[in-house]
Amino acid sequence: MRTRVRTLRLRDVVLFAVVTALVAVGGVFVARWAGLDGAPAAATEEPLTLKLSATQQICETDHAARISGGESWKDEDGTWHEKLTVYGWGRVPTVPVRWQVSGGQAPYTLVIDH
Repeated sequence: MRTRVRTLRLRDVVLFAVVTALVAVGGVFVARWAGLDGAPAAATEEPLTLKLSATQQICETDHAARISGGESWKDEDGTWHEKLTVYGWGRVPTVPVRWQVSGGQAPYTLVIDH
């Protein structure tokens, strides 16, 4: 029985090297994404805490006033037309709120009503 000894071809060696390099690079990216690159992971940081405090215990406000204007006119046929334009809100009541953040990673931004 004859056995055929397969010789390594240059193409096989190059293909093996490329596949090995791609697997290694992929492993590095996955390790960095998982926080295993030597830097402390986000899970070891102090958790983000937001503390809100208001000057009033119950934060109820009155209604805001809608700012609008309008015009009326009569056309040649004697038909009345009206146009109402809303410009926004006025006399919007507010309640002062203080906030304090700890933990997490600065800088912080707080948006209460957007």
